Amino acid sequence: MNKFGKKIFLPILALLMLASCSDFFNDAKKSGAAIVVPPEPVFSVTVSKDIKNGSVSASCALAAKGTRIELSNAPATGYALSAYAVAGEDGSSVPVADGKFTMPAQNVVVSATFAAIPAPSESYNVTVPAGTERGTVKADKTTAKEGQSVALEITIQKGYELILLDVAAADGSFVTLEGSGTKRTFKMPAQNVEVKPVFVAFATTGEYKEEGTNLATFGLWPQTKKAAGLAVYERVSKNAGCFTYCRGDDGQWYSKFKDEWFKVERVSWRVLETDSGGQKFLLAENILYAKAFNSSRNTMYYKDSDIRKWLNGNSSSGSASDYGGEPGFLQTAFTADEQKSIVDTSVANDETSTLPVEFDTFTQKDKKSWVPNGYDTEPTTDKIFLLSINEATRTEYGFGHYDDKIDKRVKTPVDFCAKEDGARAGHWSLRSPASKQHVNQIQIGFWDGTIVMSGVTATHGVVPALRVKNTP
Repeated sequence: MNKFGKKIFLPILALLMLASCSDFFNDAKKSGAAIVVPPEPVFSVTVSKDIKNGSVSASCALAAKGTRIELSNAPATGYALSAYAVAGEDGSSVPVADGKFTMPAQNVVVSATFAAIPAPSESYNVTVPAGTERGTVKADKTTAKEGQSVALEITIQKGYELILLDVAAADGSFVTLEGSGTKRTFKMPAQNVEVKPVFVAFATTGEYKEEGTNLATFGLWPQTKKAAGLAVYERVSKNAGCFTYCRGDDGQWYSKFKDEWFKVERVSWRVLETDSGGQKFLLAENILYAKAFNSSRNTMYYKDSDIRKWLNGNSSSGSASDYGGEPGFLQTAFTADEQKSIVDTSVANDETSTLPVEFDTFTQKDKKSWVPNGYDTEPTTDKIFLLSINEATRTEYGFGHYDDKIDKRVKTPVDFCAKEDGARAGHWSLRSPASKQHVNQIQIGFWDGTIVMSGVTATHGVVPALRVKNTP
């Protein structure tokens, strides 16, 4: 009841809609008439529950005809909104523009479609080095998108081989390669890649070879220190007897010893004798290793010595000798086929072998300091052995009196053992123990070409000897 005594029924919604119409209310006041406004109908806005890969919300759940409704969406990871759809309850389609629509005079259902985001269309670079005289790698693409397959074709020049092939990604990781031989493929990552081949020359082999008058090369052994700047690939390795070898950029194998690399090279030998059947008696030209005759003083016998075991290792010669232990010089320096060329030699360990050739010329007084030796034993059957003092004083081998400075008895160590005690000084062990008057002593080649005595447990250079067949 207003002050004019008239009833005015104004639903709240209608009151708000007419609040700005001041003329209408002014006229009503003047006339004193009752104003009755019917309620404005409202309709529902329902979001479908069948929406996949995302969600949708509307700015209101109820709205009158003509109301502007705003829609918002939240796509699932890897998806994006494709389109909205608003349908009236009579099946009609309500237009949606910029995520907004005008409410019709009926209930509506809001739906939406979300589509997967396509893979990036960005391409990445495939860098391949220029070909060299060693070999070439070609890729079928210079750029590729993530997931695309890239094919590599490899050409290897004569005299060379491929030892490594990497596809390095920009982040430092390596891409997995498929295939073998000269055909490889990989899947492009989402980053630039560089193809890195390593072609090298074939490594030196150790077959027997005459190198001139009374000289030969046979077998392989670490010798010369690696040249500065030359790369060694530790991922390319092989076991060689008691060492592990890794491939160098020059194609040769290298052995690491005390943090330094040494090239594996053909071993040089002096031919001391060729018998009537063509069998050759060889002595290494250099000191190849440093090792004590025995690790303790509990034996002076060559047959039981540590040096004999190391020279022959776990020999596959089939001889009666039982060396035991791990691979030694024989298995390291020679392949299985090369070992077949090495003769099983009956190595003399009798008293004569422990005496210099010139012993018969000694005075009786001098002879007493040499005999009886007391350490003579039965012969051993070995492929690799040390010279005896008797052999090291024979003139037919180019040697002479044990006390003379004989050039051919002077041995220098290879780089591989040049820093080791004993070997560094140029001393090298013989297999002959000194007499019992000189306890725990063996005969050694001295640095000046003479022969002297030294301790059985002292480290000395190793100069192997062997015999090879006529046609190794």
